[in-house]
Amino acid sequence: INLEKSQATKFAINGKTLVPPFSSIDGLGQKVAQSIVDARNERPFISIEDLSNRTKISKAILALFDRLGITDDLEQDNQLSLF
Repeated sequence: INLEKSQATKFAINGKTLVPPFSSIDGLGQKVAQSIVDARNERPFISIEDLSNRTKISKAILALFDRLGITDDLEQDNQLSLF
């Protein structure tokens, strides 16, 4: 599953790779999956905090995203560090 390429309920093809939809995750319903895609289409996610604030995703699913490595490329929060 890819935060930037997965669709809500349908498999996607990225080159020669099949990308599973968000709804293939146990416990993640169609409405939440669609909220992720809709928010992503508005603008890219800049952090896990941003993902949480702009979607209907629960803390349990966010923890699962972390364990699956889906959010590895995102910062934890919106705060920028100057050092």
